[in-house]
Amino acid sequence: MKPTARLFALILTVVPFAAQAVPLPTVVLQPNGMAEPLIAPTLGFGQRPCKDWTQMRVKKTAPSSILAAQWALGYFSAFNAFAPAGHTDFAPADSKTLMTTIDAQCAQHPLVPIANVVHRIIDGQAKHH
Repeated sequence: MKPTARLFALILTVVPFAAQAVPLPTVVLQPNGMAEPLIAPTLGFGQRPCKDWTQMRVKKTAPSSILAAQWALGYFSAFNAFAPAGHTDFAPADSKTLMTTIDAQCAQHPLVPIANVVHRIIDGQAKHH
């Protein structure tokens, strides 16, 4: 979709809300185009926006999808290796559930860095175990 078409579609979605005087959340994009800064210093693919994850994961068996999943699983594995004592590790059996969770979160938040989504999953799990 061309940028002007996207802008027009956005205007059409916002105008009905403005007429009802419903406050809309303000998203101030970072210099890199993201909706928020990285939670933690991150290398590689995790620096990219969730919209890239979603695009790569359209076909789950495509090489790009597998590479994206492997990056995320490496992040979870690093947590397993370096987490403080007393935290429950992410088990290999959780891989499909973890990917489904990332898929859902990235679809809802396309401008959030991928690493932030993964980090929040880890943070949520660590607090519940």
